[in-house]
Amino acid sequence: MNMTDEVNTFYGGMVAGIKLYRKKVVLAHRNHEPIRIDGKLYYIQNAKERLQDMIDKVWK
Repeated sequence: MNMTDEVNTFYGGMVAGIKLYRKKVVLAHRNHEPIRIDGKLYYIQNAKERLQDMIDKVWK
């Protein structure tokens, strides 16, 4: 395998991994579920949800 083939194979693997992870993130957001990375939970919020959280904190 020459260098060009190795680079193309690596690139293809990276693209496939990114697409899989993107699907995971989108699905988690749609289902209002956390994403676990290194044992930590992360939630994806849209701008409206984030703004509501900020307003709630200010008015506490």
